[in-house]
This record gives sequence, structure tokens and C-alpha cells, in this order.
Amino acid sequence: MSIIILVGLTLGLSGCSSTTSTAPDSEETVTIDGTTYELLVTVTASRDKGLNSSDYNAYFDGGNASVGILDLVSTGQVYVNGYQVSYMTDEGKASTKELTVNDETLLWTEGGRGYEVWNWSAQKMWSGAGRELTTSAYDLVINLSYREGEEIKLYKKSGSDTASLIMFTMIDTAVITGIEVSGDTVIIDTVEETEDGDEATTVELPSDHFDDSIKAGDIIILTDDATDGLTAKKAVAVTGQLVETENIKQPDWLAADSDKAVAFSDALIERKHVAEYARNTQFIRGQRRLNLYDYNEDIIMWQTTTGYSIGFTRGDAAKGALEYGIAYAETQTANVVTSADGSDVSSDKYWVTQEVWDAYQTELKEAKALLDDESATNLDYDAEILELANALGGTEDIGSKFVQNPLGVIGSMQAGTAS
Repeated sequence: MSIIILVGLTLGLSGCSSTTSTAPDSEETVTIDGTTYELLVTVTASRDKGLNSSDYNAYFDGGNASVGILDLVSTGQVYVNGYQVSYMTDEGKASTKELTVNDETLLWTEGGRGYEVWNWSAQKMWSGAGRELTTSAYDLVINLSYREGEEIKLYKKSGSDTASLIMFTMIDTAVITGIEVSGDTVIIDTVEETEDGDEATTVELPSDHFDDSIKAGDIIILTDDATDGLTAKKAVAVTGQLVETENIKQPDWLAADSDKAVAFSDALIERKHVAEYARNTQFIRGQRRLNLYDYNEDIIMWQTTTGYSIGFTRGDAAKGALEYGIAYAETQTANVVTSADGSDVSSDKYWVTQEVWDAYQTELKEAKALLDDESATNLDYDAEILELANALGGTEDIGSKFVQNPLGVIGSMQAGTAS
């Protein structure tokens, strides 16, 4: 097993930025099996540019990033959260049988046809199978470099000016619904994404690995490290507002300390503990369908340390936003009627089926009841905003072969056909 020691490690906070690399902290070093490496450069992963891009040629021996990365993969000089990426040893054997980080199996082996084949995954958008180890490990490394919002650090040996070691930081994220301290252990209440939707779950970690500024309602960054184990840090909270654009699914972001709205990028990271209502796409859907752009209260964008968006919460503005959303939904549906097929509805009126209307009315009643629930939290209001928005519905997917968003009342209503 390789022993890794980090010295002088610092993490910098940033806003939404297109910067892909930063100058090294000259004090940061890594020692592995007695060899000390100095930080050469820190690169922010980007879905638009892999580490094998020619832009990074200067960091690798021979001036070729792709070849340089392959050389490092082949000799076991690539680590993910301190876990060594598998490679072929001098004896012709794999250094390890699999690579698992944050409970995600990234590189593993399977038998077949009398020999082993290697499978890999780096993010849900990419996967590969049936390759020999070196090729699979190389593909894994390149695709890890597309995990936008995460960090890649290139290290050099003393006296060299090219990379001799690559270290990735992979993160998971979680929305906090509650916190309990039991001795030296912190128990985080959160959710877990399943095929049946979000389900309540807990995550445990040592109290000295937990940022004590974290509170219920925050989004955190979870990092599983081979040496330190699991740690939890509060994500970067930026206050501001979403601003409508011509693309209804992609608003701009106006930070509270800025006078100009800008486009922002979603982090291409794991969100298995981030509830649906806090995720970017779904939060924006609730914002759009309930016209919360006109509810002039700040919200919170949670970011990675590299400035990419993880998700949103409304904080103390959540209850007021739900109240506004209820009133807006009722005005939008005031003249909608129910019908089996519209033949009994005049052409100047709109109708939906009883099933669609009942689902909407049920959600409307639940939203109103939540306002009277003294035990409700800000996250409860956030969650109900999305549920109400789904029931109210929208038209963005009408005519599309792939219906991603619930149609609800607005997306289902049709003009009557009675003369």
C-alpha cells in the first residue's frame, strides 16, 4: 500500500468562473513511498475539455498530454481521493482488483472467455467495458477530468518542470435535513436518490471531520479520502436571484453583491444525497412554473469550491415563496373546467380530465396545509413548491417525443370543442 502525506494543503473559494487552472501553492507537497512531489498546477475539471487536451501539453514530459497521462497511468502514478488507480505491475499483475471512491465503483474487473476484462465509469454520462487494464484506466482518468466542478492536481518531482503524479478530488454532495451528535460521531440526516424517488437516510462521520458551521438546510460537500476517511465541508453559499432568459430552462444568476446577471454552470458531480427539490433543474422548474421570478426575495446558490453550482435553497424566504406560488397557481387555473373529452366545453374555455384536476387540487390542499404546520421547515416549503409546480404543470414538453417534465394542469388543458 502506498503511504500518502499531504503538506500545506489549501482549498480556495471562487465564484462562477471560466478559469481552468491556478498557480500552485509553493508549500504544498505530497510524499508517496518516500518520494516527495511538489504541486505543479491545479486544474478545475471541465466538461468541455479533458486533461488530455493540447492546452495541457506543457505540463507533461515530451509535450504531449495524452502520452504523458498514459505513462503515469501505466506506472500507478494516478490517485483519486488518495486511492491509487489500478495498473499492471512489473510481474504482470493488476495492482488492485477495483477502485471505489465515495461508494462509487470506478474501475473493476470481470472474468470472461478465460481472461479478465476491465470495466470503468467516471460519471453517469460515460462508461466503458471490456478493455484491458491500461486502456480502461486511461479512459477512466480522461473522463474523470470532465467532472466539472472538481479538482485535478498535477505534481512534479523536485528539479523537474513536468508532471510525475496526478491526483483527482472527487466529491459527493448532500442536503442536510438534520444533525445529531453522538459522542465523537456526527449523524447527518439527508436523503438518498432511489428508483422510487428520494428516501430519508443518514450519513455518519467523525466529529473532527465535520464542519461545525453546518446546519439544517445547508448543502455540504462530502469527500471520501483514502487516508482521512469521510469529511464534510459546507458548500459555498452565494446569495442572489435567478433571472429569466430566453431559454426558459436556463436562467441567469444575479449575485446579491453584483449589478450584472451572468450565466452559470452546473457542477457535473454526484448529487445522490441532494433532494430533488434542491437540484438545479427541478428548483428552476418550480421557480418558472410558479412565477417565482416575480417574488423578489433572495435565494441561495450552493457551489463547489471551484465555483460551479450544486443546487439551490430558498432559506427563510421559502414559506413566503410557497404562499406566492399558491396564489399564482390559483389565478392560472381559475377558469379551467373538467371534462371527459371536451365535447361539452365551449371553444373559448379550457378543460382537463378529472384525474388531472384532482391531482392538482390534492397538491394545492397539501400546500395550504403546510403553511399552517408549525413544525414545517424551510426545506419542507422548498419541497412543496416543486410538488405544486409539478401539479400545476407547464407547456415546455408539449410536442416533444421525450416528456421530461410533468405536464400537470397547464400542460394538459385543451380548448373545448362544443359549438
